[in-house]
Formats: sequence, structure tokens, C-alpha cells
Amino acid sequence: MSTPPPAESPAFAAPYRVSAPGTLPTPPAARRSRAAGVAAAVIAALALCASATVNLLAGARFGATGAVADLLATGGDLRALSPVRGWVLVVEIAFWSAAVLWAAAIVLGIVAVVGRRGRALGVAAIVTAALGPVVALAAGAVALAVTG
Repeated sequence: MSTPPPAESPAFAAPYRVSAPGTLPTPPAARRSRAAGVAAAVIAALALCASATVNLLAGARFGATGAVADLLATGGDLRALSPVRGWVLVVEIAFWSAAVLWAAAIVLGIVAVVGRRGRALGVAAIVTAALGPVVALAAGAVALAVTG
């Protein structure tokens, strides 16, 4: 059989302090939304996929037409790229559009990390946006090397 507790110690303790009569206790803190982290990750992934796809297609087109080989053979004369000038414009527009989206993803990722609103997704968005240009350039270079 157990011994009873000493008389000066309470049998149990309340998990919180009781508020003064006539006042309501403070509600628990609301859970923060992960929307900033999700938005940053989606924007970074979308920009990476779009830019890599465009660079892959353009690199294959550049290699198939031999425009880059002509460019190198002529000593950098840009007239060699005239057969693929439409693709050059598409790649430039895609790159600058992706650069804007990557910058937005980095800013949203920083907001998510600092504000603790989807911290893991924010970090993933920052890393994806930082490596996005490298991956897109590599996709174009691989397609150019394979088809050229």
C-alpha cells in the first residue's frame, strides 16, 4: 500500500493559471500558414522546369542546324545564328522571365524561412532558385552536345 502525500503538498496541480474573474484566458497561438513556403517552392520549380525545357529544345535545334558550329567557324560572327534567330529570342525571353521568377522565389523563400511559414519549403525554394540558371544552362549544353 502507498503512503499518502504530506499535507502541505497539493494532490495535483492545474496545468495553467486561472485568470481573474470576469476575464477570458488568452487563446492559444494560431498556427502559421505555410503558404509563403509553398508559393516559393512552386514558383522556383515552375521557373526551373520551364527554363530547362526551353533550353533543352533550343539546344537541340541549335545543334541540329549547325548554327553554333558556324558561329565558331566564322570567329564569332553573329550572322551565323540567323537560321535560328527565333529560337535565340525564345531562349532570351524564357531566361529573363525565369530570372524574375527565381528572384521572386528567393524573396518568398527568405520570407518563409524568417517568418517560420513553411521553413523547409522556403529553403528548398532558395536552393532551387539559386541553382536554376546552372541547371537550365546545363540542359541546353547537353542537348547541344548530343545533337551537334
